[in-house]
Amino acid sequence: LLRYGYQPVRPLLVLIPLWLLGTGVFGWANEQGIMAPTDGDVLNEVVKLRQAHSGAAWKDLVPRGYPQFHAPIYSLDAMLPVINLNQHSYWLPEPGQADATRISRVTKDMLVRWYLIAHILLGWTMSIFLLIGVTGLVKGSRGEPPENEDH
Repeated sequence: LLRYGYQPVRPLLVLIPLWLLGTGVFGWANEQGIMAPTDGDVLNEVVKLRQAHSGAAWKDLVPRGYPQFHAPIYSLDAMLPVINLNQHSYWLPEPGQADATRISRVTKDMLVRWYLIAHILLGWTMSIFLLIGVTGLVKGSRGEPPENEDH
């Protein structure tokens, strides 16, 4: 992936599209009402308000002071292991919060949770490769680029 350390930023070719895809998936999930606050008290308060306001979106019902959901920041926060942008720790796909629309036996919220797991694993893996490449921990044995291996 790093071409023996001579192409250290190649993981960005995976990280940038992953971030964009995550932005779309998590933005869609938020519009579907799947993304929910992680704080139990806030969640209970919002569930009551949501029932009173006939299914209004979470983002319109969270109390002041609670971080608003932003899909691009959430995607970045979930896929990078070191930084904390106060999104992933405050919002998660919540089973049963969206309508009961099913795709065969799988609900939409389950798909978003599975995607989140894959998003985190791939993001963390590519971030580690990026760090290894940028710090120069991987280099060819003689300091020369490898010959073309695409025969």
